[in-house]
Amino acid sequence: KGSDFVKGFVQSTHGVALSKTGLANSATCASCHGSHDVHRTTDLASPMSRREVPNTCGKCHAGILKDYLEGVHGQDFIKGVRDVPVCIDCHGEHEIRSPRDTRSKVYSTQVALTCVQCHDKQALIQKYNLPANRLRTFQGSFHGVASAYGETKVANCASCHGFHNIRPSSDPNSPIHPNHLP
Repeated sequence: KGSDFVKGFVQSTHGVALSKTGLANSATCASCHGSHDVHRTTDLASPMSRREVPNTCGKCHAGILKDYLEGVHGQDFIKGVRDVPVCIDCHGEHEIRSPRDTRSKVYSTQVALTCVQCHDKQALIQKYNLPANRLRTFQGSFHGVASAYGETKVANCASCHGFHNIRPSSDPNSPIHPNHLP
């Protein structure tokens, strides 16, 4: 991949925690990829294969892993669904940034663009019977227009649906369950 992915890590929340704040238990290359028995990410033995990413990230982010596994994405992950998003799909691989960083894929004005990487893919919409045109309907709403103009305090996908523990509207614990909408 060249040296850009190393630069991305150095600028990431993990790299900054390690180099600038001295947080010694921050993730390093070895934390995610292993130290001696390193495998390509396409190898199922790799801790960074798609099948292992949530468990690898969950070693440090146990509470988030628990939330993810309780939500619809995590439930599909447990079932072995290959199309389900894992940590790196929303947060990136090496250039993981704080949600408060304007360059982050999960910064408030970027959330919709991150979600529609899957939720506007025609093949996934058809395969899993998902609602279509998510980005178009969001962008046409007050929230989408305000977000496009840079308003960061306006609702985005995660504001209503959650982010790690996403549940269907039929689930009484979902923030979009009819009992919670008011």
